[in-house]
Amino acid sequence: MYSFIFWIPLAFVVVSAFISVWAIKKGLNAKKTFLTQVLSVFVVSLICFVCALGASRDKTAAASSSGAKTSVSESESSARAIAYGIGLLAAALSLGIGGIGGGIAVASAAPAAIAALTEDPKTVGRSMVFAIFGEAIAIYGLVISVLILNKLDYLI
Repeated sequence: MYSFIFWIPLAFVVVSAFISVWAIKKGLNAKKTFLTQVLSVFVVSLICFVCALGASRDKTAAASSSGAKTSVSESESSARAIAYGIGLLAAALSLGIGGIGGGIAVASAAPAAIAALTEDPKTVGRSMVFAIFGEAIAIYGLVISVLILNKLDYLI
């Protein structure tokens, strides 16, 4: 429906990741660079959320001003537009936080699994399970995000 809601923050994340890596290679502080990246991605996502909310309000206003008979009152359509925007934000947060959590879990479990593998090759199955559980966090976030987006179709 509103493809810019997805593509603009995704493109911004990719570009800001490249800029952050470049900045760290130039010698800037890694913590400040990371916080700047997270804050800027949040601001861009918030701007897209506000634009989507405004577009959905314009859509409901255009439908009500066109003279078509609607069974939905103005306040109910406004509430649906707000619920739609909050649902989009919830889907984005569940996917983003799940991805960050999965990345943190895999970042700590995978090196430990590789170290255990070099010491004893028989532990590869047991040690890789922890990395798989970390990745499952990201998959759960993706599933919850898809479920939220499927429920949003009923609002508008």
